[in-house]
Amino acid sequence: AALDPTQLQTIVGRAQLALGKSTEAASTLFTAWREARDEQQATQAAVELARLFWQRGSLDLAAGVLEKEWHRVGADEARRARVAKERGALGFEQGDLAGARDWWTQAAKLAERCGARALQGRCEMNLGVVFNVEGQRARALEAYAAASPLLEEDAPGLALLAHNVAISLDELGRHDEALVVFGEVLEMAASASEIRLGAMARCHRARLLAALGRHGEAQDDARNAQEVFGRLGDVAGLGDAHKLLGIIARAQGQRSVAETYLRRAVQQLTKAKVKLGAAEALEELAQLAEGSAARFYLQEALALYVEIGAVDRADAIRQRLASARSGERVAATPASSG
Repeated sequence: AALDPTQLQTIVGRAQLALGKSTEAASTLFTAWREARDEQQATQAAVELARLFWQRGSLDLAAGVLEKEWHRVGADEARRARVAKERGALGFEQGDLAGARDWWTQAAKLAERCGARALQGRCEMNLGVVFNVEGQRARALEAYAAASPLLEEDAPGLALLAHNVAISLDELGRHDEALVVFGEVLEMAASASEIRLGAMARCHRARLLAALGRHGEAQDDARNAQEVFGRLGDVAGLGDAHKLLGIIARAQGQRSVAETYLRRAVQQLTKAKVKLGAAEALEELAQLAEGSAARFYLQEALALYVEIGAVDRADAIRQRLASARSGERVAATPASSG
């Protein structure tokens, strides 16, 4: 069957974004959304446009698109499920774990009623991501296992699921298993043409490789991700890559280089309102500072962890601050891949 104009414009928008033409992609997707005659295609265009906005750090614009589309879809449960899923993703990016959980739970229920198995699977998987950030690693893996059969016919969804499993394995200390799964994720992402996911996986693998002392490999992954995110105009992704390059430089004793990367990461992740990533970069900056400067960075990171509900990370920083007040030098909190 021939593609309708909105569907074609949405595909063109994706291609423009993949080629690094984010401004042109935004214009194409906005036109597709505004002029759509098919309601399902209108919602798809809105979702794609919102994702583009938040990847470029314009979370308010993304929220505005999704809010408007939420009211446009009315009682159509299939469309409501898709918009609710994206509103959950936006809330997660902003560090609102409770809001993300509510939207994803609502979306999962709507998707189940509509028989949209892949969409339901993605929502169940995303709820596992919330568990992971909250420090409930085993519960996160249980959620991923429940999502897996629902994603059987969604190749990009399975690749993302494998990516999330690898992160949880890393944080559970099962590093060898995590490295194997990250390798599988890169293959799956390439097969599904999921360029951004491949860059995300390289960032997370870079952190693990750096922690294992494999700095050359870690740097290669982080620089590859930096190039991809830069081409996509993905501010949050660039912040994550720069954070990793800073971590690697610090491990190699390149303190000034590390500080430059980490300050850039804080700026980019703060602009993109990615509170978890900004907190991690601040925590890393504390390792390069001493005295009141180190305490300042830790207190800023603590405030962000508390705000998003990352309980285990907040507790670890409180312990470090308490030890610092008693005159002890405390090792860094283990880097987390989430």
